[in-house]
Amino acid sequence: MYRLLGKKYVDYIEVEVDDQKFIDEVKKDIENIIIKRHRLKADNKDSFSIRDMTEIRETFMNMIKTMTTLLGCIAAISLIVGGVGIMNIMLVSVAERTREIGLRKAIGASRKDIMLQFLIEAMILTCLGGVVGIIVGIGASFLLSLFAGWTTKVSLFSIILATVFSIGVGICFGLWPARKASRLNPIEALRYE
Repeated sequence: MYRLLGKKYVDYIEVEVDDQKFIDEVKKDIENIIIKRHRLKADNKDSFSIRDMTEIRETFMNMIKTMTTLLGCIAAISLIVGGVGIMNIMLVSVAERTREIGLRKAIGASRKDIMLQFLIEAMILTCLGGVVGIIVGIGASFLLSLFAGWTTKVSLFSIILATVFSIGVGICFGLWPARKASRLNPIEALRYE
């Protein structure tokens, strides 16, 4: 061993178990064999450690949960920022089209019609942004699998979820500008320049 590795001790030993239900029993047997062969006393039991892959897997899963939560928070902040941007665009659109809104109301459009028009515009804006995001995400996944060798999968559920969130952001952040447009007085709106 010394001629091969340059040391007189073993760093680790890997053991494989046929069935997962025997892991605890095998760990106990290995511990007893090491204690017996090396004549370890009770105070020297901590000179070695036995770990199984379930512990490593649990640690890895906890790390994945933390990363998922972190990425979820970043996504939520991004959605809020994007929603505020959509709301600003829609408020500018209401301000620029005040005369058009007044004209539509003067010829019989109801508040509901005006509100629906601006909500649909906001949803179209966010859906287009969602489609671009989905295309970029699929492209990034493909590039990661091509260049980094990572196994990536874009599921249909994630695409549907992204689309639903896009529409939801459009509705939530387009609601206030749509209500503002629908509440304009037609006479004052026609006079607006």
